[in-house]
Amino acid sequence: MNEFWDLESLRANHDILQKTVHSLRNDINSLEQQRSVLVVNINMHNQAISTYNGLKGMGLGLNELNFLYDIINEIALENDIPKFLSDVEEQYDKKLGFEHKLENMRDDLNNLRKEQVKLRTEILLNPLIGPKLLKLTQSGLSEQDIINVADIIKGRIGPNDDTALAADLLSAYNTLKE
Repeated sequence: MNEFWDLESLRANHDILQKTVHSLRNDINSLEQQRSVLVVNINMHNQAISTYNGLKGMGLGLNELNFLYDIINEIALENDIPKFLSDVEEQYDKKLGFEHKLENMRDDLNNLRKEQVKLRTEILLNPLIGPKLLKLTQSGLSEQDIINVADIIKGRIGPNDDTALAADLLSAYNTLKE
């Protein structure tokens, strides 16, 4: 009879142990799920910290980020936030619009070149200046040489000093020719 009670006691202990094992397995599954959620959170926080460190390296500390956050919230309150975000996404140029600025600068350069050609043509068509300028360039003087001679002359002669002008021109021309 003791054996029967021992057997019954063992069966009861076995049932209790099986329930305990089942409960512990449920606890393990729950802890695994919690661990997975925590790993995802850790990865998100690491990414946020990495982004923050990158921004901090660019000079954007916590104060500046809070300021930007407040501005974005203010804009979002006044506008529809999904529209605001889609506008930013569509209109933000990762290259910060440098292509547009570069294109404008190229256009400006082309316009300046056209203006230069136009002015050169006007000068060459002038009956007093054109032939003389052409003769100077054909004799080997560059445009910069001619400008330098003009600067030398401006610095050395007075308004009514024609003989000095001729002497200075001849001297400058001979100097540049050498």
